[in-house]
Amino acid sequence: MENSSGPGRKPYGTRLYQISKCMDNLEEIRRWAAVPGADHMLNLLGQMDQWEELHRLLYEMETSYMDAVYVAETLNDLSKDIRRLNDKWWHDPTTSELIQRNSGEQFMLMVSEIAEAMEGHRKNLMDDKLPQRPMVEVELADAIIRIMDYAGNYNMDIGGALIEKLEYNATRKDHTNEARLGTNGKKY
Repeated sequence: MENSSGPGRKPYGTRLYQISKCMDNLEEIRRWAAVPGADHMLNLLGQMDQWEELHRLLYEMETSYMDAVYVAETLNDLSKDIRRLNDKWWHDPTTSELIQRNSGEQFMLMVSEIAEAMEGHRKNLMDDKLPQRPMVEVELADAIIRIMDYAGNYNMDIGGALIEKLEYNATRKDHTNEARLGTNGKKY
């Protein structure tokens, strides 16, 4: 499955692309294993339990890939839904004409929600609009709404980007504990 960012793009990251290629070959591997004499060939390559381990790993990779695709598609759908719910902010309130919103202003509105979350956390406040919830929680939700609204308006593949970024971060040397604690590390 290709993401919506354009034709020829790898689906949601290199590792998941490799998994999808394995998935494409899974049925071929299963057909090959059913050929008379395949057991003998497999035994020449290794023990039968290695075949079972390969099958288990392929199944886990298939599940991981499908979970990632589901998450990415769900986030992309959410961004479109939030954009639809926030449609009034994309139209002039007096003429109802579509307006071109300033991206810089929208980014700073996202930042302002994070600043409000910090204030709620710092003062350990409950939210004034949803008093049953901590302010930090509500303001983070507001930040997500603003981010998803922006992504939905510009038809971004925010879900795919999130999956790819998580995969990339998992391989970053500067995200290791050693690097974080080192000189000029990411320690806060």
